Amino acid sequence: LRKVTRVVHKDFSDISLDKRLYRVDPALRGDKVWVHYDPFSSSDSVKIFSLKGEYQGSGVLHHREAEQPPLPAQARGKPKHNLIDLLVREHREQLAANTRGIDYRKVVSVRPWPFHAFVKAFARLLGKEVGISAFTAQELETLKKLYNQNVQLTESVLTQAFARVPNKSFPHLVGELKQILQQKE
Repeated sequence: LRKVTRVVHKDFSDISLDKRLYRVDPALRGDKVWVHYDPFSSSDSVKIFSLKGEYQGSGVLHHREAEQPPLPAQARGKPKHNLIDLLVREHREQLAANTRGIDYRKVVSVRPWPFHAFVKAFARLLGKEVGISAFTAQELETLKKLYNQNVQLTESVLTQAFARVPNKSFPHLVGELKQILQQKE
């Protein structure tokens, strides 16, 4: 048998040999193959092998017609998306979202009882009708820290602290509020 190299036609999946066309497996389109044939016989088929010597099938004599639509091209090559790259990118985005830091707007969310209402109620219970201006800057800072650290701080908790304390002074009331709030945790 004679052995020659041919390239399978990309559109019609056939090879040309001595002005004759042989249809081969469409999976071989565009591939370079070895064609084994007997040049002295009038056989209607040839043997197709890969360049590594693996048998790929046989080619059958056929006549390509002008109206014959080409077989749909099979997409070969690199896939459009790599699953591992997509997973790695998604994981990095998730890590970035989780490690952005503290969103202080969410931490200091709108509370049902605003700070200024807390201070006014505190002043009223102390017997000072002036409101927020009844406190020094240091006292206001202490009240603000207490307010920010305790989300459970409500008017009923404040009233409860005032009811428990016999000495209605600022330090005693703040201490009693802290004790009540610690018990609630």
